[in-house]
Amino acid sequence: MLGKRWVMLVAGLWIQFTAGSPYVFGLYSESLKRALGYTQTQLDTIAFFKGIGANVGIHAGLLYLLVPPWAILAIGSLLNLVGYLSIWLAAAGKLGRVDFWQVCVFMLLAANAQTFLNTAVVVTSVANFPSSRGTVVGLMKGGLGLSGAVLTLIFRTLRTRDQVSYTLFAALVPSLASLLLMFLIRPLPVAIDRFETTNLHKISGIIVAIAFLLVPISIASPNQALAMDFSALLILLLLASPLLVALRAELTAEEDHSTQEQARLLEPEDPPRSSRKPDLQLGQEFTLAQALSSLEFWLLFVAAFCGMGTGLTTIDNVNQLGLSLGHSKRDISIVVSLMSVWNFLGRFLAGLISDKFLHSQGFPRPAFIAIALGAQSLGHLVVAMALPGALYVGTLAILLGYGAHWSLMPATVSEIFGLGRFGALFNTLTVASPLGSYVFSVQVAGSFYDREAREQGSSSCYGSHCFMATFLILAGVCVFGCLTTLVMVATTREFYKTQAFENSRERI
Repeated sequence: MLGKRWVMLVAGLWIQFTAGSPYVFGLYSESLKRALGYTQTQLDTIAFFKGIGANVGIHAGLLYLLVPPWAILAIGSLLNLVGYLSIWLAAAGKLGRVDFWQVCVFMLLAANAQTFLNTAVVVTSVANFPSSRGTVVGLMKGGLGLSGAVLTLIFRTLRTRDQVSYTLFAALVPSLASLLLMFLIRPLPVAIDRFETTNLHKISGIIVAIAFLLVPISIASPNQALAMDFSALLILLLLASPLLVALRAELTAEEDHSTQEQARLLEPEDPPRSSRKPDLQLGQEFTLAQALSSLEFWLLFVAAFCGMGTGLTTIDNVNQLGLSLGHSKRDISIVVSLMSVWNFLGRFLAGLISDKFLHSQGFPRPAFIAIALGAQSLGHLVVAMALPGALYVGTLAILLGYGAHWSLMPATVSEIFGLGRFGALFNTLTVASPLGSYVFSVQVAGSFYDREAREQGSSSCYGSHCFMATFLILAGVCVFGCLTTLVMVATTREFYKTQAFENSRERI
C-alpha cells in the first residue's frame, strides 16, 4: 500500500507543506537584523539571496535526470539543515565572527533547498498523474504557498519571543519530514482509475478548507495561547486526513492490465505525423537545448517574467503600499493573510479549471495564462487608482493571477516539451521570476518610491502618488505579457485540439 501513487501524492503534499520557510523571512528578519547588527540595506541583500536560492533550481532539475527522487530530497534536506542551522548559530553568536557574505551564502543554501524538494515532488507527481497534471500541480504548488502560514502557526505554539529561533525550527522540521517520506516519492506505473478526478477533488476540498481556516487564525492575536494550540492541532488533523482518502483510493482503484501500453503512450518515442528529423513536434521529448531554441519556450519566459515578476513586486512592497495609502498595520496584516489565500486559490483553481477545459474541449492551457495576466493588469490598475478598498480588491486580482502562473506554467511545459526534461525545463523557466522581481521591484518600484519620499523630505512616502506610476507600469507590463501569450495560444492551438486533447480523453 505504501508503494502506491495515491500515498505518494499525499506524502508529496506533506513535504510541500513543510517547504515554505523562504516565505516566512519577514517573521524573523527584524530580529536577525538586530542580532547581527546589520543595516536595512544588508538585510535587503540577504533577502535578495533568499529569492535567488528559492527560484533558481536548474541544477536540481538536471540532477533529477541522473538520480532518483529520494536522492533529490536528501540533498534538499541537507541544504535546508546546513543553511538554516548556520543562520541560527550565527545569530546566537555560537560561530564567533561571521562575515556578511557568509550569512548571504547560508541563506542562499537554505532557500535553495526548496527547489530540490519542489522538483522531486512536483515532477514525480506529474509523471504519476499525467491526465490530471494541472490539478496535481495546483495542489502541490498550493500546498507550498500555504506552508508559510502553517509553519508560522506551529512555531507560535512554541511560545518563544526570540523570532530568530524560527531558523532552528526551519532547519529541523522540513529536513526531518523530507527524510521520513523521501522513499515514498518515486515514479510509479500509471493505472486507469475511474475515481481519479473524484479523489483529487476530495483531497482538494480538504486543502481549500485549510486555506480558509488559516485566514482568521493568521490574523488572531498571538496572545490567545489556548486558541492558537487548538488551531494548530486542527490544521495538523486536517493535513493528516488526505491519507484516509489516499488509502481508500488505493483499495478501490481499478488497475489497468495494459499498464505498459499506457506508459508507452506517456513517453512518445515515435515522432507523430512528421518525417522531418531536425524539427520536433510539440508534445515530443525535447532536450533542454531544443526547448531553449523554440519560440514557445521564450513566449512562456516572457509571460513568466511579466506575471511572476509583477506579482512578486506587489508582495514585496505591500507593507509600504498599505502605509502609503493610509492603512493601519493591522489592516496590512489582514491583507497579507488574505494574499496568501488568494495566492493558493490562484494556484489551485487555475490547475483544476484548465484541466477541465482541456479534457472537455481541448482548450489551450496557455489561454489561461493570458487570462491570469489580464486579471493582474486589472488589479494593478485598481491599486494605481487608489480608490477606497483598492488595496483589498487590487491584491485579490493580482494574487489570483500570480498564483495561477505557478500551476499553469509547469503543466504547460510538461505538455509542450514532454516529461523527459520537465524538471530542468521548468526550473530554467522560473529564473524569470527573480529576474522580473529585480527589475520591477528594485529598479521601478524602489526608484519611484525613493524619489517621492525625498520630495517629502523623508525616508518614507505617504499618499496615492507613491506607487501610482509603478502600478501603471506594472499594468502595462501585464498587458504586454497577455498579448505575448496570445501569440503562444495561436501557435499551440492545433496541438491542444489534437494530440493533447485526444490523449487526455483516452486517460479519463
